[in-house]
Amino acid sequence: MIHLRAPFATLGDQRSIRQRLLPNPPSGNEFKESLKAASTALAPSTKSFEQLLTSINDEHSRLTAVKGSLSSQRDDLAKDQRKAEDALQDVETSTATENQMLRDLEDVYNKYPEDKELLIFLKKRKKTSDKHQEVYTILKRQLDNSSDRLSKTENELALVTGRLSQLEAERAEVMKEKEGVDKAAKQLVVMSRFLEPGWQATLDMLEQVSGMMLCELLSLWGFHCW
Repeated sequence: MIHLRAPFATLGDQRSIRQRLLPNPPSGNEFKESLKAASTALAPSTKSFEQLLTSINDEHSRLTAVKGSLSSQRDDLAKDQRKAEDALQDVETSTATENQMLRDLEDVYNKYPEDKELLIFLKKRKKTSDKHQEVYTILKRQLDNSSDRLSKTENELALVTGRLSQLEAERAEVMKEKEGVDKAAKQLVVMSRFLEPGWQATLDMLEQVSGMMLCELLSLWGFHCW
């Protein structure tokens, strides 16, 4: 990497720096080949980073859709569970009322065992109470199943959310590494430009057009003056 001493040197100082830094255009097939080899070596890394980013983004996109589906399922299951809890509570209340009524009727019947109509009514109420108990058993089973599904869905949602966070961290790390490789590739391009004929005239033109001095121009490509 090229380092210059003064980041805000005057135009005269900049030209003096340039003359000391690069008095003659770099030349030699060996140097050219080394730049070419370095660029070639970076190409697979750049491609690998791009493929990795594509893979991460694809998985992130799929899991985001899965997360949305699981969230919707969780909300629906939570609503169903609340409904089942309310229904179960209603059945428990009615069953408790029915059982109390049966006890009261049995007390009356024990006092008047000869009352046949009371006996018939008592048997009907017992059948009703048995049906309430069957409904209670069904609702309790449904509530237990709903709780199990909700718990499973919440666990799956937590796993997917955790994986999404992991992918986001991996993507940030890969992006950082890729930026480093991209920067190195740009620097190699700049170095190769100095091997081309008329490199000094090109710098003069860039300084004139941009109004920037050598250090400032080089800093755009990742070189820093100090």
